[in-house]
Amino acid sequence: MQVSLCLLYVLGLKFSHISAFNTLKNHRISLQKKLERQPLGTIHDMGNGRIKKLFTDDIEQVELLLAHAIPEGIANLSMGLIAIVCMFFTDWKLALLSLCSLPLGLFCNGHDV
Repeated sequence: MQVSLCLLYVLGLKFSHISAFNTLKNHRISLQKKLERQPLGTIHDMGNGRIKKLFTDDIEQVELLLAHAIPEGIANLSMGLIAIVCMFFTDWKLALLSLCSLPLGLFCNGHDV
């Protein structure tokens, strides 16, 4: 059971990275086409460092969101929902009592005490 879950996790990360890198490639190609249409003076004023930063560093930041934050965020949310559903199937009174602490936790998390 645990081996299959680990395998599914690895496959999910593999596919999310493939998708993210294809998206980054498409963004770079689109940015290159837009840059080719700009006047040479505009490109010269931007400078090599700014263009390099735009093509590498700025676009690379999107990879973290696409390959990690979105898939892992969905997995974390779904596991929380599955746990809540399982609690209600086990004992609905205890599940309601457990969920009563949720608003208090959200309130304390949103305010500096």
